[in-house]
Amino acid sequence: MSGFAFSDDNGNCIWDEGEAKIEGVSFTITPGETRFASGVDGTYSQRLAAGNYSILMDSHEYWEMVCQVNVSVTGTNNNYNQNLPLRKKQNGYDLQVTSGVTAWRRGFANESVVQASNTGTSDAINAKIEVTYPDGVDLKSASIPWDEVIGNTYIWYIDTFKTGESLTIYLQDSVTTDVSINDELTLSSNIIADGTDVKMSNNTYAQTVVIVGAIDPNDILVTPKGKGSQGFIDGNQLLRYHIRFQNVGTYKASRVVLENKLSQFLDIATFRIESVSHPGFSYVINQDGLLTVKFNQIELPDSTTNEVASHGFFIYTIVPKKTAKGGSRIENNVFITFDYEDPLLSNTVVNTIRYTGKPEVSDMIIFPNPAVSDISVIADNITSDKAPVIRSLRILSTDGRVIREISNSEELLIQVQVSDLAPGLYSVLGSDEGGTIYQGKFIKL
Repeated sequence: MSGFAFSDDNGNCIWDEGEAKIEGVSFTITPGETRFASGVDGTYSQRLAAGNYSILMDSHEYWEMVCQVNVSVTGTNNNYNQNLPLRKKQNGYDLQVTSGVTAWRRGFANESVVQASNTGTSDAINAKIEVTYPDGVDLKSASIPWDEVIGNTYIWYIDTFKTGESLTIYLQDSVTTDVSINDELTLSSNIIADGTDVKMSNNTYAQTVVIVGAIDPNDILVTPKGKGSQGFIDGNQLLRYHIRFQNVGTYKASRVVLENKLSQFLDIATFRIESVSHPGFSYVINQDGLLTVKFNQIELPDSTTNEVASHGFFIYTIVPKKTAKGGSRIENNVFITFDYEDPLLSNTVVNTIRYTGKPEVSDMIIFPNPAVSDISVIADNITSDKAPVIRSLRILSTDGRVIREISNSEELLIQVQVSDLAPGLYSVLGSDEGGTIYQGKFIKL
């Protein structure tokens, strides 16, 4: 099933010549609760099994869907065309701008992206995009030539920014050797136009980038990292995930697929795409919380042919569920597939919801106890329907000092070597994914 979202100006629920096509609007297909968004020129495409479906529009500040959209899918390998009519909730333009950086590597050329869009319901006249680079990073060229330069600020003028329109500018920049690894530099963007923007808060965007040397080209980053090794954050903290990928093969990749299982503690309704390196992508989030992003026909060059252009990224934001308890552990990683090769598993980033009250406490079983060389640790309530997995473990001395920290992914029984510890009494604290605290003690002989 395919079609496009459009502004149904005359309210007849069908597209008429001249009605604007609207991109960046999210929809949900029920049953199945599959979410997708309209792409370039408002287009979308979804694969459906036989059955009866409704397409509902997700909550939006400026658009609503009044006309019901129901689809009956029968047979096999059929094609259905279904356009999605939208009505204006209010008049006015809403310009917004974001940016994305694959990686700023000291002494290397890189590609950055600035994306602007008008998500409002009317055109913006005499728009201006400004991009300001920090000292130490030089802009070499842009896919759309800039119109003016003032110091480190590059300016693009746009006569009319139409409703539902988006614009992507690819920037070729280079990090000088005057900066140092781990320096934090900021790329700033701004967009304005004549008249009044109905929402000024998204007219500016600042991305702070850490200067790096050698990197793993296929990874995921989270901002903020949070406090401590467990990445403690407040329960209402907006999280920004930055998925980076690079074709390090020997031939161009025609297709890239990202598969990102969203944590059960993240609120899918707050999911927002912030910046994407390449246009023409599609995404869905299924009822199990699996985010799948497809870059079909991306034609991503290999790093030996064109190192700068061999990179890509996908950046989104999301907020934890209001029901997530203190101690809830939010893990995130991504499988990255180039063409039809085996998927690459990225690193895992972790945040933990900060406690605001007294956490639930349970016991752990530690054996042998006393111990000489090794101990085994397991939650005490393993007979429940869903056995808890202790995700993190700390061993503390009698004066409260942390002697050892252990991270665990999926093992119910955790093996810990203690042969190097001095004889004495030790406390052990652990926590599971749901925020329950586990405690116990053992004697080291």
